[in-house]
Amino acid sequence: MAAGSGLASAQTHQEERVFVHGGAFASYQARSHEDIDIALTSIASSGSGTVPGGTVGVGVFLRPFLSVRADALFEGETDESFPPAYLTGLLADLPSITRLATQTSHTRTFGVQTLLAYHLASSNRFRLAVLGGVSFNRLRTRFSSELFIPVIPVLPGVTPSRPTQRIDYAFVSYNRDVVVGLDGELAMGEHFALVPQFRVVGGSGNIRLQPGVSLRWHP
Repeated sequence: MAAGSGLASAQTHQEERVFVHGGAFASYQARSHEDIDIALTSIASSGSGTVPGGTVGVGVFLRPFLSVRADALFEGETDESFPPAYLTGLLADLPSITRLATQTSHTRTFGVQTLLAYHLASSNRFRLAVLGGVSFNRLRTRFSSELFIPVIPVLPGVTPSRPTQRIDYAFVSYNRDVVVGLDGELAMGEHFALVPQFRVVGGSGNIRLQPGVSLRWHP
C-alpha cells in the first residue's frame, strides 16, 4: 500500500511541472466564398489550400489532469488567385474602354494560441487530452495586380500593343480565432512524449484543419 501511494505521489509530482514542445503540422484552410456581380465589376473568389507549418510552445500542469500552454505557430504562405475583373472605363474622353485586371494574394500567418487542456485518465503509456482556447493571429498579405490598358490605334488597321501595369502592395491585419483540438500523448521515456495532435481553428471567415505531431520534453 505504501509503495502504491509513493508511486502515485511521484506520478503526480511528475505531471505538475513545466514542459516544452515543438513539432510540425499541415494546415488545410477552407476559405469563405464570394461572388460579386454589379454593373462595373464581375469577380468571384474562393478556394482552399494546404501549407506546412511549425510550432513551439511551453506549458505547465496545474493539476495532474489539467494544464495550460502557449504555442507559437508559423504557417507557410498561402496563395489565392482571383478571376479576371472586367472594369468599364469611366473616362470622359474614352467612354467605351474596357480594362482587364488580374490579382493574386500571398498571405503568411503567425499565431499565438493560448490553450487549456483536460487530460483523460491514462492507459499504460498513452492518454488523450481535450483542448480549447483562443488563437491571436498576425497576417501579412501581399497583393499583386496587373492592369492591361488598351491604347488607341495610331493608324487604321494597325493593332497597338497593350501595355501592362503591375501594382504590388502589402498590408498587415490581426484577428482572433477559436481553437479546439485533441492530443494523443505517448510516453517515450521518463522525460519525453510523442504527441500526435489535431486542431480546428476558425471564426474569422475561414476554417483551418491542422493535423500534426510534436515532441514534448519535461525536466
